[in-house]
Amino acid sequence: MAEQKAIQLSEEEIKPVRELRQVYNNLMFQIGQAELQKHDLMNAVGEVQAAEDKLKVDYEAAKATERQQLEQLNQKYGIGVLNVESGLFAPSGDQPNDTQPATEPVPSPPVKK
Repeated sequence: MAEQKAIQLSEEEIKPVRELRQVYNNLMFQIGQAELQKHDLMNAVGEVQAAEDKLKVDYEAAKATERQQLEQLNQKYGIGVLNVESGLFAPSGDQPNDTQPATEPVPSPPVKK
């Protein structure tokens, strides 16, 4: 077989190929940027989730402390209702409308898990 000589393409012929190569290079760069942004966002999401998990633990600890405090009040004063705002405790049977039962924690919003 005869050896073929290299052919020099004209600028008109090579220009679209070079432009397409530049398009690919730009797209690869943008894909890399998107991957880095995704990486940063995933790290941020992990940090937010860790903070949320800690807050949920703290919330449960606060509920346990509240139950313990209410139990101590029940042991000291008996079953009744407590108005947290005024500090008034009313034994069972004498419950003003604006009080919370000392046997139950103050209602709190549900926590999503």
